[in-house]
Amino acid sequence: MVFVLLLSFAEKSTAQRDYNMHKGNQMWRHWFVKAHAGAAMLYADASTYNADIFYKMRYESNIAYSLEAGKWLTSWGGAQASFSMGKLYSQTSNTESFTEFNQYSGSLIFNLNQLIYPAASETELYVYAKLGYGFINFSGVMLQKETQDTIGRVGNYAGFEKPVTEWFIPVGIGGVYNINEHFGISLDFSINFTNADKLDASYSNTKDMPNDLYTFLSAGFIYTFDLKDSKGVYWRPRSKRGTKWR
Repeated sequence: MVFVLLLSFAEKSTAQRDYNMHKGNQMWRHWFVKAHAGAAMLYADASTYNADIFYKMRYESNIAYSLEAGKWLTSWGGAQASFSMGKLYSQTSNTESFTEFNQYSGSLIFNLNQLIYPAASETELYVYAKLGYGFINFSGVMLQKETQDTIGRVGNYAGFEKPVTEWFIPVGIGGVYNINEHFGISLDFSINFTNADKLDASYSNTKDMPNDLYTFLSAGFIYTFDLKDSKGVYWRPRSKRGTKWR
């Protein structure tokens, strides 16, 4: 509901960026970088609160971080590369699981405002969707709650030199509020469908949840590189010393 409201208000917002920059020889425009932090939540067989997002965030979440870099190729579409790292936690009445992960992915991104309300400029507030493919490296351990005896291990915790590597598919939605032509505040939510049933350091392969997945709810900042052009030459803004750089 929040994203629907954002989308409806964004069409009325003041334009921030002219998308004529995508025409001609201006390929250096509209690159961006993002830095996010938030809560990663594991949905697995050895989880208690898979059906309750609020208790999930309170009792079965852990902190994670992400860095992204990408480019808007048109007014409505682009691509980005992402790196994320963090920890996952899940529990039952008798067990608890701890997992560390790094992930690498590439995604297509779609500006939903531009798709619904086509225009030559980007609004102050816009909503986007993303779909990608990547790889996750993870190691984890499952413990018996009362005795802290080890029940299961994967990756480095199991004595191997490297973590387990599996592919995953990230699907997500987010919103950005552009403070100015460079900086913005970003909110992002993604569901990561993994080709693994052992993110919780146990293998059960039940019919209800044959593969594990995890979500990442985060907030952060986005910086868009918006170089100025003059007769086909791209200049950075003048420094305080008055030096102009090509």
